Amino acid sequence: MQAVKVLISSFFDAILNEKSEYRIVFQDLSYTREWMPDTMYIGNYLDARTTVISSFDEDIDLGTIRRRRSLSGPLLGRCLRKSRCSTIRL
Repeated sequence: MQAVKVLISSFFDAILNEKSEYRIVFQDLSYTREWMPDTMYIGNYLDARTTVISSFDEDIDLGTIRRRRSLSGPLLGRCLRKSRCSTIRL
């Protein structure tokens, strides 16, 4: 119930009260650690500014971009979180 309260109040503050600082709650759920129950959360945040250049639907290799129009080649990044693939037991 606590998770629902945190997420719904953050949503309303972000959308209805135009408090953009609450959008981070949905972009990275780790920001809610002190207010949410200690359990596993899975987030999948995309907004209108999101451009997907690679996804697991098309290519399992995290270091490459599948050919798209003029985009292809290696992916390089800094300060990124580790990505893991595994089956999650619910």
